[in-house]
Order: sequence, then C-alpha cells, then structure tokens
Amino acid sequence: RLSNKAPNEMTIIIGDREIKFISARLIRTMDTVADGCTAQIIRKNQNTEIENLLRPYSFSPAQVFIGNQLLLSGAVYSVSPNISDQGDLLNIEIWSYTADLIDSTMPKPYEQSNITLKDRSNILLQNIGIKSVFDFTDNSPFDRVTADRTDTIFSHLAELANQRGFLLSSTIEGNLLFTKAKNSSPVGTLEAGQVGVISLSAKFDGRKLFNTITALGESPGNPNKISTITDNNIPKSRFFTFKADDTTTANIETAAKWKRSKLLADSLTIPFPCKGYYAPNNTLY
Repeated sequence: RLSNKAPNEMTIIIGDREIKFISARLIRTMDTVADGCTAQIIRKNQNTEIENLLRPYSFSPAQVFIGNQLLLSGAVYSVSPNISDQGDLLNIEIWSYTADLIDSTMPKPYEQSNITLKDRSNILLQNIGIKSVFDFTDNSPFDRVTADRTDTIFSHLAELANQRGFLLSSTIEGNLLFTKAKNSSPVGTLEAGQVGVISLSAKFDGRKLFNTITALGESPGNPNKISTITDNNIPKSRFFTFKADDTTTANIETAAKWKRSKLLADSLTIPFPCKGYYAPNNTLY
C-alpha cells in the first residue's frame, strides 16, 4: 500500500520508482484472466534509471494504485516510442503476470487422469512464477484431461474451469484466481439522472441464446456422457451443442447449466459509466 495519496489519484510504480505520466487507463476484468494498464509518458528529462526500466523487452515489474490501494501487479510488456509535434513520448502497456498464461503454449504433461482442477493448474504454473488462488473448495477430479501442445495454458485451464462453472481472473498480486459469481451485500444504488451516473444503455442479443443446450463428453470407460437442458424463456427452437470431454459423469449436467448461464451473460450487455472510482459505500468498484 501507498500512503498520503488522494483517493482518485492513480499512481504507477515501475521497479521501485514512481513514474510521471500524461494519461493512463486501467482495465480490470472478471473472465479474461489478465488485467492491464496503458500509459503515456514524456521522455524528456527522464533520468538514466527510469530510461533503463522502460527499455524495450526489459519486462520491468510494475504496480498500479488508485489512491493508496494496489489494484494491479505485473510487468511492462510493451513499449512504443512516439516522436511528434506533441513531443518525445513513450506509450507503455502493463499487464498482470497472468498474461503469460494467455501467450504461452502448453508445457508437459499434455494428459493426466483423475486430477483436480487445482492440482492441474499448479502443475502447469510451476515454471511460470505465479500461483493458483481458489476462493472456493473443489475436490472433484476430472476423469482425464487432455491438451494439444499448441494450446495455450489459459485456453486449456479456461475450458476446464467452464466445465466446473468457474471464472478465471487475477489477484492484485498478479496470481491466477479461480472464482465464482456469488451474492453479497450491495455497494449502493445508482440511478440514471442522479449524481455519479453519466449514462445508461443496454443491449439484449437474442442470437446468443438457445432453448436447448447439450453437453457431450467422452472419457475412458464412459464414451456416452451427455446432458441436455432447456431454457423455457427462449420461445424459438435454437440448439447449442458443445464438448465437455474432461468432465465426469456426475458433473456433465453442471457443465451444461454453466454454459446456459454463460450464454445468457454474453447476451446481456449493460455499459454503466460512473464518475469516480468509488461505489456509494466508498469502496473501490
């Protein structure tokens, strides 16, 4: 944590140095595994230490704060010098360490039997330099997990997580977070036209919804795992079938139900721009 920072002040630390910037944007998400921050920096009069920290391909460690609270830990992955009539500028991209999971293809072993999601994740992350964090207990093993050597670590783990109804995100320290949507106390009420709300819009995309959803699975000794569920809220005959080979017979229905919920979430988009970084109860969004 920092101290003595204004509540709405953004601070970027590269290495152990605070970096002055013209503008910056912080992006945090629940289901894309990596958080990021872009910033534009004036290069003029930067000292040698800062220049070295911002060299291309240095992968310097970085942190982003709002007020005194840490929100992102990662590294400088991209550096883009830009010389124009506006001056000598440097655009940088900071990503949480979990970005390595999106970019890196699978290490061995490509196949394992009777293994839990947590154990599988820990095995794949052991050479990445980060760890798995679970905010729930899951001791149900997969009959078998398989991956192609050209798969990315993220795509493989995301496929397994989907079959259990879990989301992949990152912690503020940059570790891989397995989480679930859960109920909690509201942080406040936001009303269109009232203070704090800039605008409100919504989109409901019916082409992403189906009234019949089927999960198909195949594993050693049990080649015919199948679960079909319906969504009676969809008045049209629309069918969606997907593979869930790694899941167990007991969890094939869970995989189908999760897919139904995920399709519903994908169909519903509600951008809700608000002023400031804080909810009505004074906690960060």
